[in-house]
Amino acid sequence: MRFRRFVAFWAIAGLVIPIAFLVTVELVALLGALFGVSPGAMVIMAMIAVLRLFLWPTQIMFIGFHGSPGRDILLANAVSVILNIVLYCVLGSVIWSIRSWSRRARPRRE
Repeated sequence: MRFRRFVAFWAIAGLVIPIAFLVTVELVALLGALFGVSPGAMVIMAMIAVLRLFLWPTQIMFIGFHGSPGRDILLANAVSVILNIVLYCVLGSVIWSIRSWSRRARPRRE
């Protein structure tokens, strides 16, 4: 696999993961509003929050936007997703570099 393609896969993951979390949180909130919030739903939301922190670290930008107008939250989401894509590209580049370095460092079998 080539470097650009490898990093592109990481960039796609950096885009898809935040969108999946945004959709999941909205879906769970909608279901909670329709059917009420059960203790099981609270556990699921807590697990989603922990996963979200690890897989979407740029979401920390949301802390100051609680209760803000919709366009401010939309802007924070957009910037956060873009920064997450950049972060995943850097991570993919580092992993590619480590992979290629380890392949070159292996002794050849004869």
